[in-house]
Amino acid sequence: MAGLLQTLAGTKQQDVIFDYMLSRIGIETARERLLLFILANIDVKSTEEPGFWNMVSLRPSFWEAFGQGVKAEYGGWDGYVKGLGLSNKDLETIKHNLRA
Repeated sequence: MAGLLQTLAGTKQQDVIFDYMLSRIGIETARERLLLFILANIDVKSTEEPGFWNMVSLRPSFWEAFGQGVKAEYGGWDGYVKGLGLSNKDLETIKHNLRA
């Protein structure tokens, strides 16, 4: 959500990615509980299963890939927001308020 709002606000992508990477610091104290929750709630039996650490890790390339997916599917972040049911006027109001 933060990355979406930052992008709509016109924040440089390198800064959006930096903030995304800071998320890791914010969840560090809950990391063990999060890992246990993931193991208990998805079909993964061990942290050694292929792909597990990719699924629970943060890397700049993950945010970049997510943005590419949004672009491919919706034409960009504006299209994504419109896909949520917001109008052009809504989108412009959001951008204006974020940039004020």
